[in-house]
Amino acid sequence: MGVENGESRMTNENKEELTAERLEKELEKAEEKLEEAEKLIETVERELRPWEEEYETGGNCCEDYDDEDEA
Repeated sequence: MGVENGESRMTNENKEELTAERLEKELEKAEEKLEEAEKLIETVERELRPWEEEYETGGNCCEDYDDEDEA
């Protein structure tokens, strides 16, 4: 019985180590995905900036049509 308890302790320790290794790998993958998501967000923000600036400055797509109606 003593051998079995010793073996089960070693098995449990190995499982804990494997679990820690798995968690570290999962953390690395999650960090990589986070970096990719942050880069994507930066790209989208960069591409939207001109549209946002035009909207904020009062650019109106309908102004051209309003001028045509008056002419």
